[in-house]
Amino acid sequence: MRLLWRRRVVLVAVAYAAVAAVLAPAAIFLERMLGLPGWTDEAVLAGLVVLFIPAVWLAWTSGAAPDQGAPTSPRRAGAVIAVLPFVNFSQAPVDEAFADGMVEDLITGLAMSSTLKVISRSSTFAYKGQSPDVREVASDLGCDFVLEGSVRRAGERLRVTVQLVEAVHGSHVWAEKYDRPVAELFELQDDLICEIAAALGDAVMRAELQRLRRSPANVSAWEESMHALTAQERPTLPTVKAALAHVRRAVELDRNFALGHARLGMTLVTYAQLVGGEAAKPLRDEAEDALDKSIDLAPNDPKVLGIVCGALAYLGRTDEAIRHGLRARTLNPHDAPTLGALANAYFRAGRYAEAAPLYAEEQRLSPRSPILGGRSVFHALNHVMLGDLIKAEAVLLRGLEVDSAFEGAWIGLILVRLMRGDTPGAADAIRGLRRVNAAATLDDWTRLIEANMPAARAPEAVAAFRQAWTAVKGD
Repeated sequence: MRLLWRRRVVLVAVAYAAVAAVLAPAAIFLERMLGLPGWTDEAVLAGLVVLFIPAVWLAWTSGAAPDQGAPTSPRRAGAVIAVLPFVNFSQAPVDEAFADGMVEDLITGLAMSSTLKVISRSSTFAYKGQSPDVREVASDLGCDFVLEGSVRRAGERLRVTVQLVEAVHGSHVWAEKYDRPVAELFELQDDLICEIAAALGDAVMRAELQRLRRSPANVSAWEESMHALTAQERPTLPTVKAALAHVRRAVELDRNFALGHARLGMTLVTYAQLVGGEAAKPLRDEAEDALDKSIDLAPNDPKVLGIVCGALAYLGRTDEAIRHGLRARTLNPHDAPTLGALANAYFRAGRYAEAAPLYAEEQRLSPRSPILGGRSVFHALNHVMLGDLIKAEAVLLRGLEVDSAFEGAWIGLILVRLMRGDTPGAADAIRGLRRVNAAATLDDWTRLIEANMPAARAPEAVAAFRQAWTAVKGD
């Protein structure tokens, strides 16, 4: 009902009824006074009835009414929104993951809109624990609107406060407060997605959300799965081990939780990459089972499809990865992680021209994301395979600006500079790599190169890297 008021539907309906109440008797009076045909008053009444539905429809589609005295934002094709981390006002520190998970789901839901573009979660979480000026956020991330909010969980009750701000001028577009049982978390998220989209002049339909997304049977399973997100952004053995424990718990709590199985599969793949060797095989086998199960449970959930796309690409099932990634992109066209996963699938399939624009779009939607560091390696290698070494170097340098401690980006920069014939630049990059991890050996780095380079180019890359490493070590 609040949404009907905000979209002026109730106001227009009442106004229309008032006008009709005046016109109907007026038609009868004029028919008698002017000697008009006896069907005149009936024609007027029929016209009022017929025009009622178009009047209400125009009210709905004309946009939301101003909230709290702020002007309504006009409909903007391709408007960009950034959802900042919600402030956790709960007493328990464990509720931090709960608040972060709400933001993840909101970003996913809003990205399903055909006319909204949504900045990636990993980019907006650079502001976690801060109180940034929304105008600075707009400048940093290139967004038009910023959503801010807070979450307080007390027992079985949940209070969420949100406000949507026009980023350039800092003016409020819409705000709302929700007080619901925790058990209604997923219905609350759907309400938020629909009302935010409506406030921006869009139409994200609740039925479509419910058709595509399959919520877990309980909130605890969902909350456990959210703990795996950070590990995927900055994976190390300790963080991935911790994430694995959480996602295993998620699927124990709900055996039919599709997103939990997808995240379990991706976490196992990441773990296998980190441990390598014979120890990786059982992890990969378990990952394949989890990924296949997630697709069986939710074949049309875009978040599940995107995660499965990324994981299957690493497992070498590139045709399936691309098929799932394309389906995810159709359902959720502006989800940055999905774009990156599909780009990686194309890259691993040797379809470099198709990967390039997807990498670029993910980068645009993830301007401050730590994922850029890791993704920059594959993005740059894709440019290498297309023969553009200048763009490859630029991508790696940008990735290192975001995360100067990411070793893979340093290795990529070394190789690209060697290919360009820039031996002094490659030597500088090797020194940078050794500053980041002085304990790693030449064999450690060559194994990493062999695991990630296209097989046809790996021997050449390893030989060049070994030569440059030996030269710098002899400085």
